[in-house]
Amino acid sequence: MGTLGEGTSQWMLLAGIALLTVLVLRRTFRRYAPRRSSGASSSLGARREQGPGPIRRSTGPPPAEVAQWQVEMYELARELKGELDTKMRLLQLLIDQARCEAQRLQTLLAQVESRRPPNDRGEASHQG
Repeated sequence: MGTLGEGTSQWMLLAGIALLTVLVLRRTFRRYAPRRSSGASSSLGARREQGPGPIRRSTGPPPAEVAQWQVEMYELARELKGELDTKMRLLQLLIDQARCEAQRLQTLLAQVESRRPPNDRGEASHQG
């Protein structure tokens, strides 16, 4: 039951991150998208004929909200990476333990097989 809960919580976390990313991108797109008004459609046609305008490059620092969002995303990424690294280490330990147990079982099976009499090893005696 614990495995089901862990898997569900991981999927919920990923879904929450995806939803948060979509919402932030949507909000950012709306903020920086050009405003279109009723008179803008005629000016858009004129702009298309002239070709693209000059590329604007921001030389200043990003707005405070974007900087704060970026810091929060870096912190979240660091936390998630730490959790994944921990889970990977635990999984590797479990795999190593499973290999040791499998080797131990094979050794014990070999010992049991060597102690059996020949008739018990699967060799059928022919009774007529």
